[in-house]
Amino acid sequence: MRTFQKSGSDAQYFVYQLLAPLNPKQFFQDGLLNIYLFSQVGNRRYQLLQQMFSDNSFDSTGYSELTRSFQDVFAPFRGGMETPRIEEQSEYVEPKPQAPIKLDAIDFDWTYFYNLLSPNMLSRNQITEEVADTILKMHAIYQIDEAEMPSFFVPCS
Repeated sequence: MRTFQKSGSDAQYFVYQLLAPLNPKQFFQDGLLNIYLFSQVGNRRYQLLQQMFSDNSFDSTGYSELTRSFQDVFAPFRGGMETPRIEEQSEYVEPKPQAPIKLDAIDFDWTYFYNLLSPNMLSRNQITEEVADTILKMHAIYQIDEAEMPSFFVPCS
């Protein structure tokens, strides 16, 4: 959900924009959400949920497809009927790509972390946005602090 605020002279206004949830594949492959779910429900319940939101692949060998076209199923438009009017200011709801969950680095001291890194381990320019996101996920999920984090990096040769 995204939240917007506008302050007027007489009142405050809020707009809440609901975002589409992740589909099951995206959710179970997300490094933050799947681990958080696992930590909350345990292994057995996690496996059940994963099975509930997945299907076995279907082998169509030996089957004949019976699917019909739209025109075969629905009667064609009959002339003379009034067509629906659409408000000019209306905006159709369209699926928007799901934005990845971004963790803020408010409680992670990057300067202290960088000072603890040995140049043989990892240089600052090797910490891409993806690496930084992974560091923040490890910090959020496992409470790994800045002092412990460098031990997770293998020295580069």
